[in-house]
Amino acid sequence: MNLSPIEWTDLSLNFQSSCSEAGPECDNCYTRLMSARLRRFGQARYQDAVDDSGAWTGRITFDEAALHRAFDALERRKKSAMVFPGSMTDLWHKDAPKAGQALFAARIQRLADLGTPLVLQCLTKR
Repeated sequence: MNLSPIEWTDLSLNFQSSCSEAGPECDNCYTRLMSARLRRFGQARYQDAVDDSGAWTGRITFDEAALHRAFDALERRKKSAMVFPGSMTDLWHKDAPKAGQALFAARIQRLADLGTPLVLQCLTKR
């Protein structure tokens, strides 16, 4: 979980990486460019996200441990926040692991059950 420079959110969570081209609307995708940069920096989750040219490979990587770390931290929050999970991916991509999607949904439900004061901004890139 990171403080976000995105003006309309406070925190971003990234426990899944990669996407695939949907069409010309993807030409200036910041997540593809950032994934290529993180790959060059050696970030494990992004090694299969893009190829050497910086193009999406279409291989979605889900990091269960990263999801649990992020949601454990959210559960401890006392202050409200706007939270953007999946800022570097499309959480509902057709190739995203279904088990990861189910775990994500379960952790969201747990936040709701605990009454954690958050607004989750769940967006799709499609």
